Amino acid sequence: MSMFNYAKMVIDYIIEKNECTTEELKSIVPERRLYDILSVLEAMGVIKRTRKHVTWVGGGELVGREVVVEGLIDSVTHSPVRARIVGVEPLRVKVRGVP
Repeated sequence: MSMFNYAKMVIDYIIEKNECTTEELKSIVPERRLYDILSVLEAMGVIKRTRKHVTWVGGGELVGREVVVEGLIDSVTHSPVRARIVGVEPLRVKVRGVP
């Protein structure tokens, strides 16, 4: 199954439940894929998550947020409206609100 299909399953499940646990999500998607999907959704601002819970908040606006990408980075390509970061290893993403 493709990453897109896994992501769609996770998004549909979270939207339907509005709030769920990561254990519930692990039962429908392999764990190694789940955390990548949740990191991207959190970076987009459509979910909020704690260690064990995921909540759908909708939206998707990155204005006023700081996106931190951690890991060994191979290349960065950017324009005024887009940034593409390619990692040598799996990258981690953190999102913080900017005061």
